[in-house]
Amino acid sequence: MQRSHILRAANPQVEFVGATSRTNNDNLLLTGIAGLQEGDIVVAFSQDDNNTHTLTSSGWSGWNTNFPSSNNNNNIVNIAAYKIMGATPDTNLRFSDDVDVICAAAFRSAQWVSSTSSASSTGTNSITAPSLTISRGGSAAIYFAMLDDDNSTITGVPTGYTIATQNARLGGTGGIIYRLERPAGTESPSGSITFGSSDDIFVRGLVLQP
Repeated sequence: MQRSHILRAANPQVEFVGATSRTNNDNLLLTGIAGLQEGDIVVAFSQDDNNTHTLTSSGWSGWNTNFPSSNNNNNIVNIAAYKIMGATPDTNLRFSDDVDVICAAAFRSAQWVSSTSSASSTGTNSITAPSLTISRGGSAAIYFAMLDDDNSTITGVPTGYTIATQNARLGGTGGIIYRLERPAGTESPSGSITFGSSDDIFVRGLVLQP
């Protein structure tokens, strides 16, 4: 007797491609992300101590309420954005004025979902990342972490998370952290995002699903 065999595709997973960051500039060179290709999704943010600014590159979408202009959250002026790369991936991400920090990270086999959250704390060096709702296994949980005013570093992240990129100058410190292969359910990171100095902190969370 012959047995029938059912071929099962491997569970889809979001993949990390690479990341880049820059300080004191109106232009982030996305060529700093090696291997960026069509279909990759780039998530990015800008932050500044006090200068309002606008994202001027075309084709980007955002989820801060004033997009493509900036919001002030906990004394940190910022923009949050994403874009799916076309056949010729973007080479830069431009803003209307110099900003303190720009960070971007690229992911593959990923699509945008609207499950986002934010958190802030004042006059401290750490913050608990906000929980995220994940509807499909194999997703990536991502956080934009920002510290006001200080030229510092991200010194600690929640268990299982990785720093994709970070940068800093006197006007502030920012970075992107992520964790892959997250199951469906509530993502509640264990441990804090910690900076090397204390000031106001603002964090945005987002989910990319396969």
